Amino acid sequence: MIDNCKTCAIRLFNEKCYNIEGVGNPLHGNMIIISNIDDKAYKTNDLSFSEQINIMKDVIPSTGGDELLNLCYITPLIKCRESNCEADDNSIICCIKNLANECVKYRPNNVLVTGSAVSRFLS
Repeated sequence: MIDNCKTCAIRLFNEKCYNIEGVGNPLHGNMIIISNIDDKAYKTNDLSFSEQINIMKDVIPSTGGDELLNLCYITPLIKCRESNCEADDNSIICCIKNLANECVKYRPNNVLVTGSAVSRFLS
């Protein structure tokens, strides 16, 4: 696997974990892209503890909460915590390359981009 994080400034501030993988089931062909990881996900090195995912489980009640992770693969656009260093254009490009690798690997049929990930992804 290509290490797209070598030249990323955010990676320098994330020694504990970086390039956090998504959670859920990619086999259903549904991918949700959230903007970034939060402190809870960073501290546990597991995106399933993210407050953003817990909110999605509450907001999308038809999935039955935890069923959301059985139906969708949820991954962050920015794969590291940004609290010490905000993403610049180079960092976003590195993360988009990692996201592209996930898309090639899982080949989603449906992709939902949420929050500020929309403007970051399109700019």
